[in-house]
Parts: sequence; structure tokens; C-alpha cells
Amino acid sequence: VAQPEIHAEHGAENAAEGFNAGEVIIEHVANSPLDHPIVHLPSIAGIDFSVTKHVLMLWIVAGIVFGTVTWATRRYLKQERPVPHGFMNAVEWLVQAIRDSIALPN
Repeated sequence: VAQPEIHAEHGAENAAEGFNAGEVIIEHVANSPLDHPIVHLPSIAGIDFSVTKHVLMLWIVAGIVFGTVTWATRRYLKQERPVPHGFMNAVEWLVQAIRDSIALPN
């Protein structure tokens, strides 16, 4: 059961502080150590090897990309005609787009 007087008091306290959207956004996107680390890795020569949110997401995305490209390449090599079509055509387009718009101009 909601108690309006408690909510009103809580709202008045927070209204004095004000809402800071930037603080909330930074809290969600800033790199920070995981709350429940599986393995505690040491610092070697001042370099912190702990797993953070960004490192974990990097590993997950790298695994997905590796698996997808490996699957598409094996499927492409099993074809009788070595002409890319379907998903492999999309992969070829993506590689060419990255090469032409990012790698070569820089």
C-alpha cells in the first residue's frame, strides 16, 4: 500500500538536491571493476589486469564476431561455386566498406 506522506517527504528531500542526468548517465557507461569478480588478477609493473565491464563486453563481442565469421567462412568454402551470396556477401560488403572508408583514408 502506498503511503503518500512518505513519498511526499522523500520527494521534497530529493527536490532540494536536484536531478543530475549527467551523473546518472556517467554512472552507467563509465568503466568500473565488476561487482563480483570471478578471478582477482594482480597488478604487474603498475598495469591493472582486472576484468572491468568494458573488458568483459570486449571479450563477449570478440567471441561472437569470431564465431560468426568462422561459420560464414566454412560455409563459403563448402560451396561448389566460390561466388559469395547471402550472408557471405554481407560480410564482403562490410569488409570492403571498412577498408574503403576507414583503413585507406587514414
